[in-house]
Amino acid sequence: MRTSRFGFGCLLWTAFCSAALMGGAPPTGKLENREAALFPVVIDGKWGYMNGQGELELSPRFDEARPFSEGLGAVREGALWGYIDAKGELAIRIQFDDADLFSDGLALVRICERYGYIDRDGRFVINPFYQAATTFSEGLAVVVWNRDTWFIDRDERQSQQGRFKMIKSFAGDMAPARENRLWGYIDRDGNWIIKPRFRYAYPFHEGLALAQERGGYGFIDAKGKFVISPRFSIVGEKITLFSEGLAAVRVKRHWGYIDRKGKMVIPATFDWAEPFRNGLAMVQVEHKTGYIDREGKWVWTPRR
Repeated sequence: MRTSRFGFGCLLWTAFCSAALMGGAPPTGKLENREAALFPVVIDGKWGYMNGQGELELSPRFDEARPFSEGLGAVREGALWGYIDAKGELAIRIQFDDADLFSDGLALVRICERYGYIDRDGRFVINPFYQAATTFSEGLAVVVWNRDTWFIDRDERQSQQGRFKMIKSFAGDMAPARENRLWGYIDRDGNWIIKPRFRYAYPFHEGLALAQERGGYGFIDAKGKFVISPRFSIVGEKITLFSEGLAAVRVKRHWGYIDRKGKMVIPATFDWAEPFRNGLAMVQVEHKTGYIDREGKWVWTPRR
């Protein structure tokens, strides 16, 4: 079993981080094919994992579980998180207050209200100094400290510190950034590729980005042109990012999926819908969780 080399308690760890700082010392892993992937499922209140055919692979024994990424899955026992391998064996011991997916070889974790990054051996590559952070994407992550927002790389080299009030993750060599209450997209040097004109903007995924103009949300291309009109209301309808060619949308009270042309291809019949991952999507019906395939057919019937 691999373990973190940081075994301090919260008070000692907070003191260590504060001393180091005063001394001047801060979606979405690689996908597998459906046959090889594992998906978290819940049975009688406990979480385990099924395979892509809807067969139970790892018996439910965790209080919560998240999708596998880069060969490891984040699981919770009691109040703390760790990681298991595909055999269900503990790979990184249960020790974190929160644990995200692996991306670019690193996972974002939280200890004592501070965020840092570990490698697949459970060792901190970037110590938990930050008040908020995102997962790594295209070699960079967004971090926040004392209301300052900037990018860091794996070596904690910083860029764009304090220049923008808010920024989000890079995708397709562009990142959403806010200036004077409006959002646009910048390149890695901080130059505007799409000038600020949106009320809100999200990172690009599969060539499209969710953006809000006036009262509605829609999808733009890399030139900032709406290819799916901003017709989704922030009040009555909601929408997620595109994944595997589909995006989950909420129309009135139920969720379904649209394609890249904005056509509803899986009817809105679900109480909640997650993005597709490895050919399947997690959905909820009457507080029960199940999985559907791209045709909307049940692979794992809803249960709780």
